[in-house]
Amino acid sequence: MTGARAGSGRFCVRLTTLAVILRFVSNKGVEYTLINCSAMEAMGQDLQNNSKLTVFVSLTILLLFACDGSDSSRADLIPSNLSQYDPNVIILVERQMSRIESDPRDAANYAELGMIYEANELWPAARNAYAKAVELQPVSTWWPFHLAVAKRNAGDLDGAMYLLQQLAASQPTLAPVQQRLGEALTEAGELAAAATAYQQVIDQLPDSPQGYHGLGEVRLLQRDFATAARLLERAVALDPRYRGSHYMLALA
Repeated sequence: MTGARAGSGRFCVRLTTLAVILRFVSNKGVEYTLINCSAMEAMGQDLQNNSKLTVFVSLTILLLFACDGSDSSRADLIPSNLSQYDPNVIILVERQMSRIESDPRDAANYAELGMIYEANELWPAARNAYAKAVELQPVSTWWPFHLAVAKRNAGDLDGAMYLLQQLAASQPTLAPVQQRLGEALTEAGELAAAATAYQQVIDQLPDSPQGYHGLGEVRLLQRDFATAARLLERAVALDPRYRGSHYMLALA
């Protein structure tokens, strides 16, 4: 095979200098054999450097995963700019995609892929991976939460808000959910609802600065400067390294 099928996905590009044979081994992931490494030579890479060769092979395998026409959603799990990231990230993604190929109905495999992307701020790919995990196992609490975080960072503010409101209604004592909901509501200008969410964070985590910082920001936006100053001072007292609170305290 000297090239990917034309038109089989937005991530598909022709492989003109590297031929790879893939054999899918039941429950074992992917076994591959290099036939031609002229692309490595053309890129000036040292073929004796196993780590660089591993990264290149990983990228090639990911390309072929994305171009497999048997599953049109697969390309959505592999960002087109992945080659620009740290080699260790590329290898982690390739290994996780191999696990997905071995067991495509295991929701945890997609969630773990989402965590890799989230840790490296590859937000659209993280959103797609978490969405697949939630589709396969909708009863989970934390995967919808991470999906909401990824949606918000990928620019889908309405989708993130909807998920966070659902989670907050069903799990009102989960402080991380209330914190993210407060941030989303503040950004949307729904300050009264944001204040309620941040108060929930304070009630659940009275010795952490996040709730005081968030509620202080809301009171600042509401021009209640005295209350804002008190809340932000509390956040700074709990954690002097909390820079955002220092800045807002100066505004108050």
